[in-house]
Amino acid sequence: VISEVIYTLPQAYLIISMALQNSDYRLYEAAKTLGTSKVKQFFTITLPSCKYAVFSTATVSFILAFTDFGAPKVVGGNYNVLATDIYKQVIGQQNLGRGAVVSILLLIPAVISFFFEKSLEKKQRDTFNAKSMNYRIENSTGRDIFFYCFCWLIGLSVLGLFVAAAVASFVKMWPYNFELTLNNYKFFDFNGGAFHFYKNSVTIAMLSALFGTAIAYLGAYICLKTESLTKLRNVIKFFAIVPLALPGMVLGLGYIFFFNMDYIRVPLLGWVGNPFNSIYGTLWILVLVNIVHFFSVAFMTASTSLKKLDKEFEIVSLSMGVPWYKTFFNVTLPLTKHTIGEIFIYYFVNCMTTVSAAVFLYTSKTTLASIAMVNLDEVGDQAKAAAMGILIVGTNLLVKAIYELIKKRYFGRNK
Repeated sequence: VISEVIYTLPQAYLIISMALQNSDYRLYEAAKTLGTSKVKQFFTITLPSCKYAVFSTATVSFILAFTDFGAPKVVGGNYNVLATDIYKQVIGQQNLGRGAVVSILLLIPAVISFFFEKSLEKKQRDTFNAKSMNYRIENSTGRDIFFYCFCWLIGLSVLGLFVAAAVASFVKMWPYNFELTLNNYKFFDFNGGAFHFYKNSVTIAMLSALFGTAIAYLGAYICLKTESLTKLRNVIKFFAIVPLALPGMVLGLGYIFFFNMDYIRVPLLGWVGNPFNSIYGTLWILVLVNIVHFFSVAFMTASTSLKKLDKEFEIVSLSMGVPWYKTFFNVTLPLTKHTIGEIFIYYFVNCMTTVSAAVFLYTSKTTLASIAMVNLDEVGDQAKAAAMGILIVGTNLLVKAIYELIKKRYFGRNK
């Protein structure tokens, strides 16, 4: 349970933080003038305005924990879950039919969450419009000390996991010989080997983040800011949630079956050549599976941010004869630039660390650092696996630090 909480925490934090960024300070100012307590302000202003984000967070956290493979596989012991059962059926027993049946069961939460979301969406109202004011945090020493300590507690708990991996990467043989050494990092050869795996991971993560962010944001914009093609928008929303319920290994197996086929059957046309077969075995299939694998959280994050923008922006622009694309670039993008940046970082970090989807699709030329780390662990070389893990974590921290500098310099302070 603890491992799943840590696993789902970043996704939950991303959606909630995006929803809270556009809080209208006028409502809190009026409540304060009327003598409303802070607790009542939370339940009557903050919570109602973020109810869509809260539900999205609950949905994401539940489904991610429900379909997670990594944590149950490593620390679950003999406690079986559906995701690990798929792995046993497909990899261990080569029972593809049974694995497909179990994977269908994993789709049930996505279907249920879709209809709940549609019901809740009808009641969601705009909370940030052209007259809104950014929320201003008031000084409170007691509150600041409490949450400062709370954040440090959470941060140190997560940091402890990375410290253990860092220590393991500098010892001769974990957990038997704790003599310090740098030999575990010597396999990082710039002429090939681990550096080639690392370069593949960075390249694929960057491409996935660029294309994934653009597709997720534009998809959410089309679904929320266009009035026509209602049925098509509902279909898009539904299929945007479905990847969340699919374990990475199910996506990987599906991609093998489809992209490895030379011919596909098309209604009314019969069997025709598969136009997508050419990307099988290349890095582009890994980019594609990563975009789909992490699309749901990115789409929900963008949707949560865009839902809080007043629809009057588009209505006024149309009444004044302003093209939609000018409104998009001059109004919508500037108001949601932080969301776009966070989605990019979310894609990059997850693509650097993913294993489940890519483990069925990589070749000797497209091996990823995360997969190389798993292979090292399987052969019993935990120290070198830890060293590879530290390189991945270091890269993610570096990219995050660069983004924070860019945000501070060009985006301005996020109030």
